[in-house]
Amino acid sequence: MKSINIKVINVEVQKVPGKNYSKCNVAYKEDNGKVNAKNLMSFVAPDVYNFFAESQFDAESWYTVEMEKEGDYWTWKAVHRQDEAPKTEMTAAKPAPTKPTYETPDERALRQRMIVAQSSLSSAVELCKDHGKQPETASVLEVADEFYNWVMTQVQD
Repeated sequence: MKSINIKVINVEVQKVPGKNYSKCNVAYKEDNGKVNAKNLMSFVAPDVYNFFAESQFDAESWYTVEMEKEGDYWTWKAVHRQDEAPKTEMTAAKPAPTKPTYETPDERALRQRMIVAQSSLSSAVELCKDHGKQPETASVLEVADEFYNWVMTQVQD
């Protein structure tokens, strides 16, 4: 069983055409400020239906409604008048949403340049290898720079 605190805003009672029952639409405000409405049928929880349909409520008062989930619907089972307005609970402040961690266009461009530079360096090492000999650093860097510049000019065209 679950309960909510409500303050009644408006009640409309209607006879359902072609049927031998009525419905009562209760517009209400919850203690959290949310405005909502509930259709009550005369054959479901008749005491609750009669309470609202026969105007036994005071529009300035707060009420506790006890409800129970039956299938897909919450059925109002009982209603009780409160002696005083419900106390609003202080809830802990929610942390601000975290800033997305997406790359900025500048960060993405820098990362792409670093990938091209690393790839150029790896290719230069492979090219400069001479039958198992360790290539000289200066020659590898020179070739890598040529590869990098060639790729970057191709991309810009």
